[in-house]
Amino acid sequence: MLAEDKGDESGWRDTAGEVSDGVPLQVPGQVLAPASDDDDAGEMPAIAEMLLSTKKPKNLFHGALSAGSNVLTGALGGAALMVAGPVVGARQGMQEGGGVTGACKGFGLGLFAGIVGGASLMVGGAATGAYQLGRGLYNTKVGKI
Repeated sequence: MLAEDKGDESGWRDTAGEVSDGVPLQVPGQVLAPASDDDDAGEMPAIAEMLLSTKKPKNLFHGALSAGSNVLTGALGGAALMVAGPVVGARQGMQEGGGVTGACKGFGLGLFAGIVGGASLMVGGAATGAYQLGRGLYNTKVGKI
């Protein structure tokens, strides 16, 4: 719930604990989260936790389903990030007044970020998939496979 919904005038809290008013502004290197009375409640969950399944599987079947979901999510999300990174970088470079030169620079930076982020998401999907499969195997009762 946003701080404005609770009647709190503090607005948004950055990760350093400072509060800004009104609409959150994107500042390089700074993550903004909804302000709250509880300091720990303002932390945003990691993207991997939101995308990839880490719920304890009941058995091998559920572990395999979770593993497949994680691998597919990692692969598709990584591919999307590799495509979207250069596009977003080029648009931001153009909007910052760099014209064609800024767009090319933004494209290059976005390509680098897309490749690194996309590869990381793919590896993370495969790793959590293997982990979930192992947990499902461990949680399977003997004779229930």
